[in-house]
Amino acid sequence: MSEEIEPPMDDGEGRDLMVVKMLLGFVPGVGGALAEFVGYVHDNVARRQAVWMQEVSTAINELRGKLDLTTGQLLSNEAFVSFLLQATPVALRTHRSEKLRALKSALVSVGSSTGPEEDLATQFLRYIDELTPSHLRILQALQSRSEEFCAVTTMELAIQHLSPSVSYTPSSETRYALRIYLHDLNARGLVNASDLQELPEFESRAGYVQVEESDRTPLQVTDLGKRFMVFITSDAPLRV
Repeated sequence: MSEEIEPPMDDGEGRDLMVVKMLLGFVPGVGGALAEFVGYVHDNVARRQAVWMQEVSTAINELRGKLDLTTGQLLSNEAFVSFLLQATPVALRTHRSEKLRALKSALVSVGSSTGPEEDLATQFLRYIDELTPSHLRILQALQSRSEEFCAVTTMELAIQHLSPSVSYTPSSETRYALRIYLHDLNARGLVNASDLQELPEFESRAGYVQVEESDRTPLQVTDLGKRFMVFITSDAPLRV
């Protein structure tokens, strides 16, 4: 039978929120609305906490099966506990299932000691927090279709290939969004998109040396990006 980890009940916190609601109820004009909002936020956080605790329970049960450890032995792993404590606020800040799955897989990677060293794991956690599901889908598409992107050396062509992967229909707005996502991933060292020929509307007006298409580095996931994908997928690829 799996061992479930239940979210801790903080009676003091619940009592404090009730007092706040009562006080806000006396504020003329907006008190009732504010009190209702505080109650909604409390309920929303409680729901998110329950969802995250289920993901944590799943990760722990998966690790117990892989490593033949008790929950107590696993929770004596300081690196795992530290990562769990750092990942929890990230989980509570999102409602996106893709990011919660990534966090759960990251927990498994850290707990099984197959992930990167602690400092890099913490850096990867920051990436999970900062990046959107669209960023993650782009990484998955680039990795799973790497041969297709070996000939992609322009931002325009990259956008054409990636649009279906993020469920976008071609438009000027989505072109710009995909360009931003690629630059975000490139800035974090997860993809090498800096050598792509820029979209015409973003090309520099200053003089520059013309680079032949054959000399450009194609769009690919970097070694760091591949390590990040292993870290957040836990043998279960993100749905594209």
